[in-house]
Amino acid sequence: MTGDGGSDELRIDWFTRLTPESATFLPWMCIGGVMREIGEGVLTVGPEDFQAAGLLGACCNATQMVVDGLDDNVVASGLFEQPDTPATRRMFQRAAQGAAELARYEYGAPLVVARFMPAAIDGISMYRQETEQLAWHCSYYWTLALATGTEDRAPEGEMTAALMAVLPPPGPIR
Repeated sequence: MTGDGGSDELRIDWFTRLTPESATFLPWMCIGGVMREIGEGVLTVGPEDFQAAGLLGACCNATQMVVDGLDDNVVASGLFEQPDTPATRRMFQRAAQGAAELARYEYGAPLVVARFMPAAIDGISMYRQETEQLAWHCSYYWTLALATGTEDRAPEGEMTAALMAVLPPPGPIR
């Protein structure tokens, strides 16, 4: 879950390398990472908070992959086509800025964990049998957790509408 292949401590100093351009891949890579974790059985082991920690690890690892750069064939595949509007560009700018704030903040790692874990646990409770919806839920809230940075409140209004335009839910949201 470290995203750096090292200790059990969650390190996020590399979040500073997330750019607005690379952040455009983040929602889709998180979905893929969460789906992979689900496929590997994360929802069958331990209590819900342990399962949610596995989903956190998937989102963190997806972020690391985005920061490190995706394979040119993946980028060229067109899998990541999405609306490119001033609002979506501002949203991805805010995600990159918020990630950098978290990386520089002494308590950034615990803060992003504290913000994501309740959403992950809630998602597991609501969407355990709807894996695509659960993956969307985790990706949506991971992106918001990053975009919030060290602010007290998550982005709302235009930012969440832009995220929904980029990442429309696969089914009804509960």
